[in-house]
Amino acid sequence: MTAPASLTEFGDVWTRQLDGLRNDAGAIESSMLVAQAVVRHHAALLNALNRVVSLPAEVLESIFLAVQLTGRTSATTDPVNRDWSHESEWILVTHVCRRWRQIALSYPSLWTDIDLNTYGIPLCKEMLIRVTSHKFALSASLNAHENFLLGMDLRTRIPGQLSRLKLDFGENVTHSGAFLDTLWSQAGSEAHSGLALEELDISYRSSILMFWASLELVVPRLKCLRFTHTCPGGGAPSSMKMLRDVTFNTVDLTSRGRVTPGILDLVPLMPVLESATFIGCVFSPLDADKAALPSSMKLFHCEGHDEWSLQQCRALSRMLMQTTGDRVFVVGSATSHVAEELFEEVKDMADVGFDITEITVEVTGWYTTNATVTLQNTLKEEASSLCIKYTRMPSTCWPTFCSSMEGIDMQDASVRLICDQATSCMISSDNDELYGLRGWTMSRLHLTGRMASWTAADIFIALRAPIEGGGPSVAFPCLQDFCLEHSPSSATVEIPNLDMVQVDDLYKELDEGALYLLWYARQRRDQDLGLLRTVALPTDLLQRQWVIELNDLLERRVITYDEYMAEEDGEGDDTETTECRAVVLYRPVMRALRFWETWILPFVPAITTLGILWTRSRIT
Repeated sequence: MTAPASLTEFGDVWTRQLDGLRNDAGAIESSMLVAQAVVRHHAALLNALNRVVSLPAEVLESIFLAVQLTGRTSATTDPVNRDWSHESEWILVTHVCRRWRQIALSYPSLWTDIDLNTYGIPLCKEMLIRVTSHKFALSASLNAHENFLLGMDLRTRIPGQLSRLKLDFGENVTHSGAFLDTLWSQAGSEAHSGLALEELDISYRSSILMFWASLELVVPRLKCLRFTHTCPGGGAPSSMKMLRDVTFNTVDLTSRGRVTPGILDLVPLMPVLESATFIGCVFSPLDADKAALPSSMKLFHCEGHDEWSLQQCRALSRMLMQTTGDRVFVVGSATSHVAEELFEEVKDMADVGFDITEITVEVTGWYTTNATVTLQNTLKEEASSLCIKYTRMPSTCWPTFCSSMEGIDMQDASVRLICDQATSCMISSDNDELYGLRGWTMSRLHLTGRMASWTAADIFIALRAPIEGGGPSVAFPCLQDFCLEHSPSSATVEIPNLDMVQVDDLYKELDEGALYLLWYARQRRDQDLGLLRTVALPTDLLQRQWVIELNDLLERRVITYDEYMAEEDGEGDDTETTECRAVVLYRPVMRALRFWETWILPFVPAITTLGILWTRSRIT
C-alpha cells in the first residue's frame, strides 16, 4: 500500500536531517531512539488490530497456563536457549509483545510453581523474583540444587510464602534434619504460629532416619504430609490438628515406646484426617492394640507388593478401625497361599453386610491379570465401599480367584473384562480360562477393550460347556445384560508370541460362537430361568443374522453399546425443558401433518409457536 504523501514527505525530511548530522554520534543516537519509539508505536497500533494479541486478559492467562502445563514443545528440536530445558520454553510467551508480557508477568499462577527439576536453576531464579508476595510451591533435589535451596533469596521467603514443598534428599544424606532446620531458620517470631507451609513431600532413595523434631515448626499447619523411604524417629509431634491427607511409602511406623512413636501413637494426633495411604510400610508388632480412625475419614488406602508387606498391611487393616469412608486394599504379586487367604476375605466381607457391586478383570500380558473387587456396605446410614485390587496376579492364582467368588450373591453387580493390549487366552495356559466365571451370579457382563471380540468368542463357548458338580443348570444364572464394546475390526493390536487371527476370520469365529449365545438365550426361556434383558453390541454387528433372531429371545431388545452406556449413565432420562416439552406435546400433530395437503405446511411454524406459548403459560 502506498503511504500518504504527507508521510512520505515526512520520511524524506527525516532522512535529509539524518544525513546532515554527519559525525555527531550523540545526535544520531538521539534520532535513533526517536525512530525506535515511532516503530514501537506502529507495532502497538498493528497489535491492536490483531485479534489474538488483543484477546481479553483472562483468556490469554488461560492460554499461557495451558502452554506451561503442556511442557515440551518438541523433543526433536533444540531449545531456543541452551540454558533452558524443553519444558521451560513456555517463557517465550513473555517475548511476543508488550501486552502479552505485561499480562504474563502479572499473572501469579505462571510463576508460583517453581520446579527446579523441570525448569532448572536459571529460570527458577527468575520465577522466584516474579512471584513477588504471592504464595508459591517448590520442588527440588538436594544433590542438584543445594546452593539454591540454602540461598537467602529463597530462605527469607519460606516462612510467609512457601505453601508446598517437595524435596528429594536422594542418597548419602546423613543429617537431613539439619538441612530442614536451616530451611526454616528465617521463621523468627513466626515460630510460635508455624510457617505458611501446608503440603510437605519428603523422599529418600533408601530408608533414612529423620527426627520429628525437625518438623515441629511446620507440622501444626500441615494439611498434607508424604514420606517416602523414611524412618521417622524421636518424640511424636505435639499436634497435627490440621492434617487431612497423609501418605507413607516404604516407611517404618513401628512403635518403640517414647523413643519412636508408631502409627497407633500418631493416629490420635490427627483429629481431622480424611485420607490415609500406606504403601509397603512396616507396622510391627502385629499384635498391637487397635486404634480408631477419626470420623472425618473418607479414604483408607493400604498397599503391599510382596508377601511380607502384604502381611503387614493386613495387620494394619485389623489395627485401624474405620467407621466412615471407603477402604482400598491393593495386593501386589503374591503366592497362591497368600492370595487364597485374601480371596477368602471377600466372602467374609459379604457375610457381614457388604454387597459386591463390580468386579473388573484386566488382562495385562501373558499370564498376568489385574483384578478389582468393589463391595458396598448398605447397612450403615452413610454407605461406604471396600475395594480390593489384585495387581499382576499370576495365572496360578486365577482358578482360586474364580472359585472364591462362587456362592456370593452378586445379583446387583457388574463384571467387566478388559482386553485392550492382550486377549482372554493369555490369562492362563489352559484353554478353558473363562470357564471358572460361569458360576458367578452377576447381572451385567461387560466385555471392553480393543480385543473384546476375542473375549466374546471365548465367553460364547463357555456358555455352552456343561457345568459339573451340581451347580446351576446354565452358566451365569442371574445374567441380565451382555455388553460388547468393540467389533473384530478393532482387534488390530500386535501381541508378541501370539498368532493373530485375521479380522475376517475373527468375524466368522464370532458369528459361529454367537450360535451358543442363541442356545443360551433359548435355554433361559424354555427352562423358565428368566429371559436375558438386553444385549448391547457395536453398531457394525447389529445387522448380523444371529442378532435378528436374538431380538426375539430377549426381554427388551438388542441395542448399540453407546446407547446402553448412555442409559446406564442416566443420559436417557426423559427430563424435558419447557421448549422440549412443547415439541413432545405437539409431536402427534406434526406427524399428522404428513397426511395433510401441502397447502397447510406454511402454517406449521405458527402452530408450533402457539404450542410453545401455550405450554409456557401452563407452567408459569
